[in-house]
Amino acid sequence: MPPTPPPPPPPSSPQPSPSTPPNPLPRRQRADTNAGGGGHCPVRGGRALIVSSDASRAASLSPLLARIDLACVQAGSLSAARAVIQGPQAGAEPYRLVLVDMELPDGSGLDLMPALREAHVATLLVSPSATLDEAVAAIRSGASDLLAGPIEGNALLERVAAALRQFEPEPDCVREPAGAPAEPSDARPTSKGGRRAGPKLTGPAAEFQRLIRNELDIESLLRKKLEFILARTGPTNGAVFLPGASGDFSLGAYVNYDCPKDTAEVLLDHLANAVAPRFERHERPVLYTDPAELEDMVGDSGQWLQGSSLLAIPCRHAGECLAIALLFRDRGTPFPPALVQALPALADLFAAQLARVIQVHHRHLPKDKWGMPGDPVERDDEDSGGLAA
Repeated sequence: MPPTPPPPPPPSSPQPSPSTPPNPLPRRQRADTNAGGGGHCPVRGGRALIVSSDASRAASLSPLLARIDLACVQAGSLSAARAVIQGPQAGAEPYRLVLVDMELPDGSGLDLMPALREAHVATLLVSPSATLDEAVAAIRSGASDLLAGPIEGNALLERVAAALRQFEPEPDCVREPAGAPAEPSDARPTSKGGRRAGPKLTGPAAEFQRLIRNELDIESLLRKKLEFILARTGPTNGAVFLPGASGDFSLGAYVNYDCPKDTAEVLLDHLANAVAPRFERHERPVLYTDPAELEDMVGDSGQWLQGSSLLAIPCRHAGECLAIALLFRDRGTPFPPALVQALPALADLFAAQLARVIQVHHRHLPKDKWGMPGDPVERDDEDSGGLAA
């Protein structure tokens, strides 16, 4: 059993830092696209560059990518790829996709990433037997994805479509964050390929995106989410729960403000087992300030939250719940309306980044080895550690 959280500070003290149980490593994200790159947002047309010394690979990929109207060009080395990227033919359509082998005759595929980032093109790195270190290095370099082992057919097209959508979402896939003012249809900037870019985030959503977009460590990501919200709510009890494959939830991170420390662990266990699952299928954050409404929602569990307002924040990505955040405090201290209004956008951003972390940490594993975010972590030693501050 983890150590008891620190005693709550007085109201005038700074909010305590969130804590996370040891290594709540996420285990799975389901595919969010349909075969052939259809998915939620079809992306078709343009040119693809295949950087590989294996001519047979380019020959096999060309007809496959032609199914989504991508015309393929091959470069057999880093130097050849740089020449193609930096010196495009006059009038040629810009590249929308680049597939790069991690191992090339004159270096690593990672060496090409600075030029590809500058060109703002979706990039998939390819490794025959990717490791976790390679996956992390690939994503940190700016790659959209790392393909491990032989990936062919519809599975490859799904990954290609997902990478293209990261850079060039279609207009009918764009969804403004809650509370954002309407923008004229022709006002959004376009990418170099001539397609509209995604919505421009403003206010708390833009700040939160900057905070988490390069975070690939699950514990740090959970802490940053709580810290960001708590900095805007003031002293609040809060916890983030992660779903497991068996349907239960486990504690991912928490902060204890005014709960008695001798009952805090029991309360957190109860919230994980009885309250968080009730919000798994909710699409949007919900605020309960009325005792009767709260009791109707959580049933007998309401006695644990007596006298409190509850803010439940489901974090969903591709139709799947990846986390539930619960914030609660005395009903006499309302949650700031501006924060409540911004929560849908914050939840979407957090869920998307959590899904990215899941991908990074599992691209080197077969898909059937993936689990859910709250599954127990296999450990090589018996050290259970303490709570990470």
